[in-house]
Amino acid sequence: MAGSSRRDDRGDTTTQLVLITPVVLVLVLLVVQLALFLHASNVGAAAAHRAVAAGAVLGASAADGRRAAEELAGDAGARLVGAPTVERSAGVVRARVSVRVHRLVPGLPTSVTRTAVAPVERFVPEPER
Repeated sequence: MAGSSRRDDRGDTTTQLVLITPVVLVLVLLVVQLALFLHASNVGAAAAHRAVAAGAVLGASAADGRRAAEELAGDAGARLVGAPTVERSAGVVRARVSVRVHRLVPGLPTSVTRTAVAPVERFVPEPER
């Protein structure tokens, strides 16, 4: 009779493993997805800064900035969403770069856009300094 009041624990570990495994896998995928998003964000920011640095040089053009952003993104292994936008006005260079985020978890952003702004270099003659 003493054995009949005892609870039967056979199969509890298997049940717990079946319930916990999907949760752990989703958490791991979310961490990897976050890392992919941060990488794309950093590449986008670096490409935008490189574009304004190249476009702000005295005598440079917006095409020089676009080329620099595309080169950096290609070297980093990132895929751009369209061509980078570089606008050079009288005193300012603006760059906008969109990078595609590799997606492991559905429903999260598929791209990240970063912008950068810098003043255009200008020559100031010695007497005016």
